[in-house]
Amino acid sequence: MELRKYNDFDVQVDEFYNQLKTNYLSQIELAKDKEYAKAFFYSQYFERNVNVPKDSFFFDTLTKLLVHHYRLNPEMAIFNTLDQLHLARERAEFVLNTAFDVYDVDSRSEPMSFMQEEVLEKELYLLELDIPELVNLLAIYLATKRLMAEFPKNETVELFSLEAPLLTDKTSFKSNAKVSARFTESQQVLAIHFLFESLGIQARRDYSLSAYARFTHLIARREITVIENSPKHSMIKRLLNFKDEKHPSLKDLKAILPYFKDMRLDGIVANINKEIKFKEDENKKK
Repeated sequence: MELRKYNDFDVQVDEFYNQLKTNYLSQIELAKDKEYAKAFFYSQYFERNVNVPKDSFFFDTLTKLLVHHYRLNPEMAIFNTLDQLHLARERAEFVLNTAFDVYDVDSRSEPMSFMQEEVLEKELYLLELDIPELVNLLAIYLATKRLMAEFPKNETVELFSLEAPLLTDKTSFKSNAKVSARFTESQQVLAIHFLFESLGIQARRDYSLSAYARFTHLIARREITVIENSPKHSMIKRLLNFKDEKHPSLKDLKAILPYFKDMRLDGIVANINKEIKFKEDENKKK
């Protein structure tokens, strides 16, 4: 690694620090209730900054590694952190693969919840970031930590939030409606794959994975930034790797099968049954 390439890391941190501090103080200056504004913009700019990944095992490990090296040698902290980046990635990949195994191997297990899928997709996204992008995130992280220490949080101020429950227990509406089926994103991607295959279109031969990812974003009504960094892109690569014994999972294949049967798409049903039989035969050999 060329250490000179990241000699400006402290400059990056200072730039984010100055920008955030200026925005924070200018917003307070405009506010009528200064104490409320301090608490609100502390939360917005420092504590819950949208540019700092939250609830990520990988990024949490990486930031702890950076803080560790800062305590030992601030001047070499970013370089020593990047030298051990592979260790943080290996730990995160182990946790991620374990999570996929839990939901993929046992076809009788409960389907992954939406929030669980979001967490796993975020991990996949962060693991695919290149070093300059990670350095940028770490610089923002350090800047927010410096500002949180400089401007202590006022715990006595209660902030308004649209995330709070809209109804109390006494006025809540009770619904007897039951959910008849829940679908994971992996099942959605797999269903689209079999539809394409029935049309004689194959991934990687007739279209790129990026094109496939863009199409699934269309169906799921998800926004697209850089498609190669899309969390779906990584999920699709795993699901469409039919040489991988764990992907697609037996659980997902069985989950989508009835819907193709109901539509009398016999060709697709035959292909899915073929994959199911292959998976079941593989399981018997173990």
